[in-house]
Order: sequence, then structure tokens, then C-alpha cells
Amino acid sequence: MQRNATWNPLTAVCMKRSIAQKVVSAPTPTPILPIAENLATGRHALYPWKYVDRLPSATSLSRALLALRRARATGVLLVRSDRREARLAIVEGIPRAAATPESGDTLGDLLSRQGLLDGVAHAKALGVAAPVGPVGRWLVDVGAASPEAVEGALEEQLTDRVVAILAWPSAELRFRAGLADVGVAHVTRAREPADLVLAALRSAVAEVPAVRARKRLGDGLLVLSRLGRSFTEAATLGEEERAMLPLLGEGAPVDVVLAAAGSSPRAIRALYALWLLSAVSAPTAGRRYSVLLRKQRQLRRAAGATRLLDLPHDADAPAARRALRRLAGDVHPDRFAAGEAPAVKRASEEVMAALVVAVGQVRR
Repeated sequence: MQRNATWNPLTAVCMKRSIAQKVVSAPTPTPILPIAENLATGRHALYPWKYVDRLPSATSLSRALLALRRARATGVLLVRSDRREARLAIVEGIPRAAATPESGDTLGDLLSRQGLLDGVAHAKALGVAAPVGPVGRWLVDVGAASPEAVEGALEEQLTDRVVAILAWPSAELRFRAGLADVGVAHVTRAREPADLVLAALRSAVAEVPAVRARKRLGDGLLVLSRLGRSFTEAATLGEEERAMLPLLGEGAPVDVVLAAAGSSPRAIRALYALWLLSAVSAPTAGRRYSVLLRKQRQLRRAAGATRLLDLPHDADAPAARRALRRLAGDVHPDRFAAGEAPAVKRASEEVMAALVVAVGQVRR
């Protein structure tokens, strides 16, 4: 395959030929095609899951998987970070298996923990001969586990491995079109990439203390990012995510978003998972946004006129008018871009009106 005859799924730029064509067989290895630059900055030690504060590879991996799904691509997605490499088997855009250095629990471990492994049949089969071929199929053949139990364990194993990849720093992604063989048994039930990533995110934050997650979210406005819109359209959302989605689409303060989902620990973790993915983020208005947010907080706390105007308590009317002009340079609705989140515009109008009232309350 020539370089000018490829299709880059991340930028969705179609050239002469698409990698979405399924390659059934190839006499020579298909060239590895770069599809993404690392979006994470810095290098971080892996946190224990219950204290996860960052998932550096979540954004880039999600974008790649969504793009490959749109392309209905078949092949192997390579994820490299430092000296580690993971391989994801992609069939028609659906992740079917993952091979990672952190292999995690074996199928036998997963089945045993769930009480779905027949220990007697398993021990008897091992006494006759070691497993040959895929372990899952062997467990079914010797009567140690049912096909349904093995399929469920394979799905859990795939999710666990994606969780590990999400936390890798400095990930470089490359896609190799062709056979989707990573040396690991494939799951048979199709699971959309967005649903797989969402399940991995939920697993990653399941033990994060709700208080810690809430503190990390802050008190500002959050709005769906471009990735967030694509992701939430493709994923099967839970009750909490569905309740928060309309507010996030327009942009809203964190506490308002959480209140729509009951402000429960489950809701906090659901929003935190989207935040770790960069599916939601604060509006990008720089210093003006920070001033607007500070004034909005003061309004909620019923701050007095002089405090709202950033003046001493004995300030006079001329000082109040000067303060209004200065603050208007940061918080007036005209200072924010036309495409800014509706919540930012509403906050700006609210704060500006309160400032005008505050000027009238300062003694003349």
C-alpha cells in the first residue's frame, strides 16, 4: 500500500483508497500507518485506580476507535508508550480483543472468582493434557465452563485491558490494516467502541472517592467538547449521563449539572469519567472567563455591592463607576465569542446586570 493511497481515520481525510476495505489475506505485511499524535503532556506514574487523577491516553484512544468505527476498518491498532506495546484487534471497526503487557487476570481466574468455573472438570482436564489453542474454547470443550460464561469473561478481560491502556502516558497510536490477529481469543458479541471505552472509564473511576472526584471537577462551567458530542452520540449512556447531557450540551455550572442527576456519588463519578476523557471541559475564554466565574460565585454568596465591584467598603460613587467600566471589559456579553456556550452568555448577562445594580447601591 502506497503512502498516497491511504486514509487517515483520525483526520477523516480520504485520499485515493480507504483502509476501511477489509483485507482478508495479505501476502506481505501491510505498512503501519500513523493515525494520531500523542495528546497527553508530561509523564506520569500510574496511579492506583481508586486514586486515578488522569487517564493520559483516553482522549487519543477514543478518537482513534471512533474514527476506525466510522471507517469500518479491519486490522490491528498498535498502542505504544515508552517501552510497552498493546495491540487491539479491530474487525469492521469493532474492538474484539486486546493483548497488553499487563495481562491481568486469566480467564480461569475471572471465571473462578465469579463461581463459573467447574474446578473438578478443570483439574481433571489439566491432568490429562495441557490446553491447546485458545483457552476459552478449551474450557468449553472439557466442560469446565459454559460458552456464555467464557464470553462474559472475555468481555471483562478486554475491558480491563483497555482500562490499563487508558492510563498509559505518552501513547503513540498506529493502525495496521489487514488481519485482526493479536494472539488472543476474540469476543463474539459486537460491542461498540464508545461503549467499550465508557465501560473502561466506569471501571477506572469505580473506587475513586466521590469527594475527591468532586474536588477535581471544580465549581466552574462545563460544556461538551467536540469529542464529547461524538462520544455521547455513539455510546449507550446510563441514567446519570442522560440526565446531565442536555445541560452539558449548552454548558452549565458543575453543581447544576450534578443536581440534574441527583448529585449522587454515582453521578459525580459519571461526570468525572467524562472529564477524564476530555469529553467535557471548561469554556475557553481565558482571563475573562475566570473573572466571570469569580463574580458568579460572589453573586451566589450574596456578596455586597462593594465586594462585587472589587472596592473597599467605604468607596464612593465615582469609584464604583470606574470599577464598573473596568469589570465590563472582562464580563460584558460582547467580550465573549458568538460561539461560546449559552451558559457563558447567560452568566455574563446576569453578572453584568448585578454590577449595574451594585453601582447604584454604592453611596453617592
